[in-house]
Amino acid sequence: MTLQELLEHAQLDALGLLDEEDHEPFEAAFRAAPAEVQGQIRREQQRLCVVDPLLPEVALPGGLWPRVQEAVSKARLESLLGASQAHEAQDRVARALPMMRSRVVHRAWRAGAIGFGTAAVVLGAVLLNVSMTHRQQMVNAERDARSLAIAEAFGRPYLSGQLFDKSTEQSLFVAVGAESPNKAAIFSNASWDKSVLYTQAVASRPGQSIRLVVLDAQGNVLRELAEFESTGGLVHKELDLRGVEMSQLALVSAPKGMPAGEGTVIMRMA
Repeated sequence: MTLQELLEHAQLDALGLLDEEDHEPFEAAFRAAPAEVQGQIRREQQRLCVVDPLLPEVALPGGLWPRVQEAVSKARLESLLGASQAHEAQDRVARALPMMRSRVVHRAWRAGAIGFGTAAVVLGAVLLNVSMTHRQQMVNAERDARSLAIAEAFGRPYLSGQLFDKSTEQSLFVAVGAESPNKAAIFSNASWDKSVLYTQAVASRPGQSIRLVVLDAQGNVLRELAEFESTGGLVHKELDLRGVEMSQLALVSAPKGMPAGEGTVIMRMA
C-alpha cells in the first residue's frame, strides 16, 4: 500500500467511513510503515478529528437544553409503556399465525415427489430384473454342476453310449443276502475299449477292500481284476474285461494285503 493510499485510508478511518474489508489491510500496512510515516498518519487523523472550527457559532436560546432532555425522557417512557402493553396483550390473547399458501413451493414439492416416485419405480424394476437374472444364473450354474457331477460319476467317455446307444449291454449283480442294500452293474459295448463298473451302497469294512474277481463253477476265485475301497457312495471303475465271461464275475470283501480267495463273496452276477 502506497503512502498516498495510507493517508486516504487514514482519513476515512478517522471519520468512521472506512469499510470493514479495508480496515484490516490498512492496519497491517500502518504497522509495517516506518515510525515517521506512522506519526504523519496520526497527525493527519488528529487534524481531521478537530471539527470545532468547522461548526458555526450559534447562541442557543435559554431553556432549550432542558426542554430537549424532557422531550427525550418523555419519548423513552412512552416507548417503554407501549412495549409493555404490547407484551401483556400478546400474553392474554394467542393469535393464530396466518397460513399463507405458496403455490410455487407446492408445485416444486409435487414435482419433486413425482420425480422421486418415478425414480423409485424405475430403480425397483431394475433391481428386480437384476435379481431375477442373478437367480436364473444361479439355477443354470447349479444345473451345470449337477450335470458335471453326473458325468464324472458315470464316466464322461461312456455316458452318451450308456444313455442312448441301444447296443450297450447292462450286466447286473445281485447281493448275497436278501436284506443287503448293495447295488452293482457293468456296462459294456463292442465299440468301447473298456467296460464300466458301478457300485452303490457297497461299503468296504475296516481293514478290508472290495475286489472284482472271476469265479469258477465251484465258486473259487480264479482271477482278481480290480481292487478298490468305498464308503458306500456311487463308485465307477473303468476296466478291460475283454475275453471275460460276465456270468463268472463277483464282488468279494477281503482283508487288505491278502488274496481275494481269503475273503467273502458279497455279490454275484445275476
